[in-house]
Amino acid sequence: MVKTHSIGFCGRFALRLFIVVLCLFTLLSPSQTKLFAQNNATPAPEVSATVDKVEAFVGDVFIVTVSVIADSSARVAPLGLAEKLGDFDVQEVEVAEPVTLEDGRRRYRTTIKLWALEIGESEIPSLPVYYTGQDDVVDSAQTSAMTVTVSSVVGDALDSASIKPLREPLPDPLGLNQGFVRSKLFGWLLIGLIVVIGVLVWWFILRKRKEETEWVDPRPTWQIALDRLADLRNQPFLAQELYKEYYTELTDTLRDYLGSALSTHTQDMTSSELLSSLEADSLTIVYRGHIADVLKQADMVKFAKAKPRTERPTQDFETVYSVIQSLRDDLAERMRIEEERQAAMQAQKNLSASNEAEIDGRSNSEEIAPSPEPQHPKEVSQEDRNV
Repeated sequence: MVKTHSIGFCGRFALRLFIVVLCLFTLLSPSQTKLFAQNNATPAPEVSATVDKVEAFVGDVFIVTVSVIADSSARVAPLGLAEKLGDFDVQEVEVAEPVTLEDGRRRYRTTIKLWALEIGESEIPSLPVYYTGQDDVVDSAQTSAMTVTVSSVVGDALDSASIKPLREPLPDPLGLNQGFVRSKLFGWLLIGLIVVIGVLVWWFILRKRKEETEWVDPRPTWQIALDRLADLRNQPFLAQELYKEYYTELTDTLRDYLGSALSTHTQDMTSSELLSSLEADSLTIVYRGHIADVLKQADMVKFAKAKPRTERPTQDFETVYSVIQSLRDDLAERMRIEEERQAAMQAQKNLSASNEAEIDGRSNSEEIAPSPEPQHPKEVSQEDRNV
């Protein structure tokens, strides 16, 4: 007879617990954990950057397009750009709406307009693209750096220009090249030329002054400026994309009004000089930021041939209109306060003069009257004495 030993309840429980621990240890080993994380991780997005041209002139605009194709579970953050990117000024950043592709992924596109100001080869640096996956871990991908060339507007035209030799002297059949005759004739011609130029300049200045004094616009300066803005609104500059002509008239109107309000020649100033003059006046310093934005945009359009956004010209028009109206009200308030101060000073002067006159009148009335002359006794004659 074979004797058998049965496993008790505690033995079976211990065996099952050992099997469970062994399975958990196998599943949670480093290799299995890494494989599990790799299977659930969000794939890295595809990042690319392109530029519309690799050669341009100074003042031109490079258009950089950044494209990101990411998984639908990834959250792509927008590009964080400062005012400068390498050697370029960031003019404008446009972020398009995400587009879902056929395979379920999403495409994010950002357009960056860079203003070229440095001559020579420049590098558009790589841009970091940050995204968050399913595990809420922030990761990043980089675009490739791009090299572009910025040339001067003048170029090498002056260096390549051919230099022609000097011409031979003209023949002198009359002998005018002789020393005495030549110097005397040249002197008389020079005197005659100076006289003619002087007469022409005098006539032109006299005529210009006469034209300026013939008619003066009786309207106030703010009314002239607002009427010019109304005429500008009716011009077809924006419809025909004549942005240079539009901004020239807009800034000239603003400069003329500021020159009249500040009693200075603003048309002869640069944008920086005009903004510095605004800082010197406590009344106009509050408008400096708005005026600086308009002048900067106008300089980019007029000198760098930049094309503004569709809504920007209208915004700048409204800014100039608002500045002129607000400054008109502030100047009127300043004039009213000054008139009240002058009136108060004049009233004080009149009161002081009246008090002084009253005091002088009292002094004159209180003066002591002159005492009467003493009465001398009448002399008695000799006849009266005898009597």
